[in-house]
Amino acid sequence: MRIIFVNKGFSLIELVVAIAIVGIIAAIAIPSYQGSMRKAIRSDAKAALMDVAARQERFFTENNSYTVTLSNLGYTGSNSPEGYYSLTAVAGPTGNITTSFTASASLIASGNDSSCSLFRLSSNGAKSATSSSCW
Repeated sequence: MRIIFVNKGFSLIELVVAIAIVGIIAAIAIPSYQGSMRKAIRSDAKAALMDVAARQERFFTENNSYTVTLSNLGYTGSNSPEGYYSLTAVAGPTGNITTSFTASASLIASGNDSSCSLFRLSSNGAKSATSSSCW
């Protein structure tokens, strides 16, 4: 009669190697994911400002003036579509709302992407932001 012992487990070395591999993968994947999330948050501001500009131009065509009141443009609130930014409209580069506007998107939750907390788009097409790398 012969007795055979079968080892049904992991050695400590195998377990340490597996944990090290998972750690290396996580060290690469987490920063990449965070960068993608920052880009998604920034695209919320950009899309909202482009929409405000398009609505402002439509309003100007009908009224021969821009407006600072977002409800005049059809908005029911003052937040961007995803809710990351608060939208405002003020008189633009000429200083007169009848001839120009500047739309702004201010980050609501500053912990998300503090390096790009403010975006601006003017009626003359000028774009600005907290940092030059935001747009």
